[in-house]
Amino acid sequence: MTDGRPAPKDPFADGRVLHFVRHGQYYDGEFESGSLTALGRRQAGFVAAHFAGVPIDAISSSDAPRAIETADIVAEKLGLERVVRHRVLREVLPTSVPGFVIPRQKRAEGSRGIERVIERFFKPSRLARQEVFICHGNLIRSLVLWVTTGRPGGFHRMITHHGGVTTFVVVRSGIRVVAFNVQEHVPHRWRSIV
Repeated sequence: MTDGRPAPKDPFADGRVLHFVRHGQYYDGEFESGSLTALGRRQAGFVAAHFAGVPIDAISSSDAPRAIETADIVAEKLGLERVVRHRVLREVLPTSVPGFVIPRQKRAEGSRGIERVIERFFKPSRLARQEVFICHGNLIRSLVLWVTTGRPGGFHRMITHHGGVTTFVVVRSGIRVVAFNVQEHVPHRWRSIV
């Protein structure tokens, strides 16, 4: 029974839904290397369970080993045959961070990287679709700030957990942040940030 008012519109009904997922915990080797720990593989399994029953149209990952491994686990469990690797989904350092020396060139590269991700993936779709992107915490935090404030400054004040899901919906009127760092699918004792 309704009260005569139209039902609220489902933001997923006709949008392009982009789920950005931070990779699982990994062995901290060099900046762009490191395979998943046993905990990281378990976290990837929880991510797959989170998306079970969701009509995922595509899954992509950065080309870093920890993201590739996470995406492969998620894709296998969801029955998705193909994971597309994108260099543009690599980790970024787009602004200065207290206590770290980040060269100006590295910061500029990070900002350009964020712009490339927005240009490539944050386009409206003629048909509703849902996509999963397995990538990195700094990139995800920076994307949230870029969408909401137009700049990535302060990304280091936000936390992203391994396996945390951040969701955007792209419609003709713009980009909306639907959820940030959702982690309820990962039991508390198996959550991690480092």
